[in-house]
Amino acid sequence: MPKHVDREEKKLAIAQASVELFCQKGLRQVSIEEIAKASNIGKGTVYLYFKNKEEIIFYVWDMFAEAHCQKFMSECHEKMNIKEKIMRYFEYPEFAQEGDRMLVLFQQFLGAVLVDDTGILADYSGRFFQKDFDFVMGALKQSVEKNEICTLDFDSLATTIILMIKGMVCLAKARNLSFSKATVLLRKQLIFLLDSFIKEMK
Repeated sequence: MPKHVDREEKKLAIAQASVELFCQKGLRQVSIEEIAKASNIGKGTVYLYFKNKEEIIFYVWDMFAEAHCQKFMSECHEKMNIKEKIMRYFEYPEFAQEGDRMLVLFQQFLGAVLVDDTGILADYSGRFFQKDFDFVMGALKQSVEKNEICTLDFDSLATTIILMIKGMVCLAKARNLSFSKATVLLRKQLIFLLDSFIKEMK
C-alpha cells in the first residue's frame, strides 16, 4: 500500500529547510538542488510541491504573515485605541524566539527585491506590504469614529508607517542591530509619529 503523504506537511517541511538556507546564503544564491538536499528529498520531488524557488519564498512569507495575523487577531479588541492597535500590530511577539533569524530573512528578502530583474519578487513584495497598508488604513478610519486622530490624510500616514518598517529593516542591517534592538527602535519611532496625529483626549 503506498505511503500517504500530507501535502501541506511536506510543503511546510521544504519551506522550513529553505529558511535556514536563505538566512545563511541569501535568497538568490540558494538553488533548488540545495533545498532538496536540506529537505532529504530529490530535486524532482521539490517540483511536485513548488513550481520554482520563488514559490517557496512566497510560501515562507505567507506562512509567517498568517501566523502573525492570527496572533494579532487573538489579542485585538474593540477597546484598543489607534495607537495601541498599530503598535501591537508591528510588535511581532510571536517571533521573539527566532527574531534574529526572521530579521535576517527579511533583510535577504528586501535585498533580493532590489536586484530582481524579473519583477516576480517585486510584485509579491507589493502585495505583501499592501496587506499591512490596508490594515493601517482600516485602523485609521476606525479611529475617526472614536474621534482619536487629527488627520484625514490617511494615505500619507499609512504610507509613512510602511516606509518606516522597510527603513528599519535596512537600518538594522547597516548597524548590525538584533531583532530586539530593532523592534525597540521601531516602537520609539512609531510612537513619535503617531503622537503627532493623535488628539489629546480631554
